Amino acid sequence: MRCAALPHPQRAADAQHRGRFDIVHAADVVYGLQEFGCRVDIYDPWADPAAVRTEYGLTSFKDLKALASNYDAIVAAVAHREFSDMSLRKYTCADGVIFDLKGFVPRDIVDGRL
Repeated sequence: MRCAALPHPQRAADAQHRGRFDIVHAADVVYGLQEFGCRVDIYDPWADPAAVRTEYGLTSFKDLKALASNYDAIVAAVAHREFSDMSLRKYTCADGVIFDLKGFVPRDIVDGRL
């Protein structure tokens, strides 16, 4: 299974950042998916890839061009405005799913949410 996670696993001083809990939670989601054998790509336009690698041992991308277009699943783990404006379905395969952990992705395109 190929999965894209949209977390923000970096400390940020930005006022929109929701705190340490979200950081740990997003990284835990990625680790959990990897334990199930998923190949996980992390896209976050806010995170510094070097800091993510150093602090969490994970590889992240700041550029949408680095993402594939046939993910089995997309997990939206943090409510960045950029993610709510994205056409997430164009990044999934025909039977791919979108799961929204923060309840910010429009209901008509998600398959599940917390």
